[in-house]
Amino acid sequence: ILMSFKNVTDFKHADITLELDSSNVNVPELANFTLPKGKTIPINKTVAKFGNTSLKCSFAGTLSEFDASVDAVSGLGTLFANLGTVVDNDGRMHLEGSVASPNLNLAKLTGKSKILNSSDVFVSFDGDMASSTLDAENFQTLEAHLDGDIQYIDLYGYRLRNTSINGEYKDRLYNGTIVSHDPNVDCDILAQVDLTDKLPAIQGNISLDHFNASNVAKKMHNVDSATAKGFDKLLYAVKQNPNLSFSFDNFMIAMRGNNLENLNGYAGCDNIVIRSNDDSLSNDRLRITAINSGNDHKFILSSGIANATVETSYPITEVKNTLQAFAHIYFPTLVHDAPKHTLNALADNKDGFLKAHLTTYRTYNITRLLMPNVFIAPNCNVDLAISDDHAMDKLDAEIPFFGIRNKMFIYDFELIEMEEAQETAGFLDVYFLIFYMAVLLSLQMPKR
Repeated sequence: ILMSFKNVTDFKHADITLELDSSNVNVPELANFTLPKGKTIPINKTVAKFGNTSLKCSFAGTLSEFDASVDAVSGLGTLFANLGTVVDNDGRMHLEGSVASPNLNLAKLTGKSKILNSSDVFVSFDGDMASSTLDAENFQTLEAHLDGDIQYIDLYGYRLRNTSINGEYKDRLYNGTIVSHDPNVDCDILAQVDLTDKLPAIQGNISLDHFNASNVAKKMHNVDSATAKGFDKLLYAVKQNPNLSFSFDNFMIAMRGNNLENLNGYAGCDNIVIRSNDDSLSNDRLRITAINSGNDHKFILSSGIANATVETSYPITEVKNTLQAFAHIYFPTLVHDAPKHTLNALADNKDGFLKAHLTTYRTYNITRLLMPNVFIAPNCNVDLAISDDHAMDKLDAEIPFFGIRNKMFIYDFELIEMEEAQETAGFLDVYFLIFYMAVLLSLQMPKR
């Protein structure tokens, strides 16, 4: 270690030179190091993940104007960082620096090993702050510009290459762009994130010129169809279409909120094109709108394929359990169990409701493309309404045609409105039990 101090009587303006040529540090153990007056060094969980680290660093200048660099090799990979500051005549601090890691272990850093693995990242930045002190209050005045190149980043097992980012930050407003020229993903993302209010807001646009979903899915992890949930279900469906690709002109989003309970705004895209082998699907529009106020939640889907609306006063996290509980009430033979806490809540609360509506339009191309064994006719209408007091419960369905695997076909299916829960529950239970058995039998019959 080489170290020198000048003008030490005025520490804020002391001239410091530090050269640490080689050092091994166990980062988590720094929290056990005691400073004067019994203070310790705070180490957050993310920094602690660096573990045993080999360091080489330098510092030259004062606490306001300096040049510093750090080279680190740890369990998270290799990191090169530098930062320089200059104070202008008006007392504003100008910062300029960069961070690079050719092998950053994102799986260990984030704990999301299924989603992220490693990356090769270089980011440069410059900015200004209102005064010459490096403290939390001054950082709130930061105005900064960022440019970055991501040579690669592993996402769900796929190595996304050739991505660039740049952004601006001022007054808790982030404006940024992400451009990808990966061989299988060609897209441009422009977005603004607003953190000035209690709830965050985002608005932006995405242009997707090309996305070869099949080539991307081939590189991702294998999926067990029996246990697949969420993203894995989508991934499994893509893997079953070996030549699937799609594109769209413009994806727009303007939303505020941090969960489905308080989300308001819309998202949508235009000129969607999906291709698989010789088949293709074109849909001119897709819009999703969220309207939430207090305990009332409404979501609207509009597209050339189908329109749908869901409106409820139940907590979004409880909608699935609520539907299961109502299915248990009407179809106890088919749905044996329901969450007890949900059933108790339904008994105690008389104001809850859920309404849903679905109308289909151009369904043939999308079912042929994504679900070739399913046939759903246009102009199908389904209405569902349930409430805690059962006064407005109903299920209406008008389906001109429905088919599965060329083995079972239903024409002009119509289910009349349910009016009295106790009177219709037994009938509906038997009706759907017979219907369910007929479906299973038809699917087991040999194809003629």
